[in-house]
Amino acid sequence: MRTTTLIACVGTWLVSLASTVQCADYRCDNGATIPARYITSALARVREQAQNGEDGFTLQQPGRPYKATPTTRSSIQLYWTHIDVDRNQSYVNGEYYGYEVVYSSNFDLYYVNAFKATDTWKENLISCQ
Repeated sequence: MRTTTLIACVGTWLVSLASTVQCADYRCDNGATIPARYITSALARVREQAQNGEDGFTLQQPGRPYKATPTTRSSIQLYWTHIDVDRNQSYVNGEYYGYEVVYSSNFDLYYVNAFKATDTWKENLISCQ
């Protein structure tokens, strides 16, 4: 293997590793904690879907557009996907919640949000940090 090819492969691997390692547990304002492995899994799933052309996604359109971005405040198009969680996170204080990750076309994590399952338009997002 040529040195340049090896360096390119290692560089690609490091970039993908960096986006995977950036996750930590997220604590949401509804009292739930979303483990890092769920966030990492959601990002890995959408990356694989985009690479394989699944669900109409591509590397240029790697997910569902988030809130019709870009906006006047942001020039970066963001995308979202749901996070699969356990019952402990989905049912909190007598309410059912859904969770989403918001990411860029490079699969960089931007936000983790919670929303009440009855809020079909996700108008009242709950912050997770």
